Amino acid sequence: MALRVLLTGEDAFAIRERADFYLAAFKHKVPEGSIRRFDAEAVWSTVEAALLSQSLFAEKQMIVLGEYLKTLSAKEQKQFAGTLAALPEETSLLLLEPRVGRAKPVVMPARLITTEQFAKPTPLGRQQWLRAELKARHLNLPQLAPQLSKLAVEDPWLVRAELDKLEMASRAGANVLDIVSLPQTEKVFAITQAIERGDAKAVSAVLTRLERSTAAPIEALGYLASWSRQALLVKQESNPVGLTMPPFAVAKLRQFVSRLPSAVITRQFQAVVVLDERLKRGEWEGWPSLTSWCLAWITKITA
Repeated sequence: MALRVLLTGEDAFAIRERADFYLAAFKHKVPEGSIRRFDAEAVWSTVEAALLSQSLFAEKQMIVLGEYLKTLSAKEQKQFAGTLAALPEETSLLLLEPRVGRAKPVVMPARLITTEQFAKPTPLGRQQWLRAELKARHLNLPQLAPQLSKLAVEDPWLVRAELDKLEMASRAGANVLDIVSLPQTEKVFAITQAIERGDAKAVSAVLTRLERSTAAPIEALGYLASWSRQALLVKQESNPVGLTMPPFAVAKLRQFVSRLPSAVITRQFQAVVVLDERLKRGEWEGWPSLTSWCLAWITKITA
């Protein structure tokens, strides 16, 4: 039976963790299944068509809607309920609707979808989550326990990313591709296209926007790390698994990397990993220095 779940409440992190659990379970159960994601900016007609049609590339599909329902008009919400009742058996649906403050809760008919509520997080709850994560990952970090406990309350997203890195680094023969976290693919397109064009000015503009938006410097590295990971997957596999890029983007990237040795891409990716570790240790010289580093990095890829 297809999955139909609404994840909502005041704990956005717990909602994302639960969503990751469901997505991993879907990938494990249906390795060839298709996962399609839509955010709040998606047009209703596009989402409706995706919900009611089967995937062109797989027998079963998972549709993920992130903070989407609250953007619908009253008329569209009624249409959504009707669409939900008519979903094909091959389509699973995952709704992520975190609630902030006194915002009106999202309610869906229980006969059509299962709702899971996540209450406002507490410090004790976060620390319990941290202990469970460390145990599940077989990580023993007594020297870092105080800092991790504090961070788990303040920024669990960061803690999870760092635990991912520690777990990968602790494995024998860990692949450098797994060390730096991968941002959402759609957020990387601007800098990906600039790299493939060899357009240093465009890359500089992206970095400038990041700086002006008070983004963390690590986000800039995320762009480069993501492109490197995608490039290596496309270079090494004829049908790369794990990419959510549209076919035309994969074809364009494959054409670009065809002239690059895998060793060059891997070396540049390792450089990102090294700088990532430096930034984590507080060795931060400011945005001008990072921008220069990123531009030099891109020059080596596009030369």
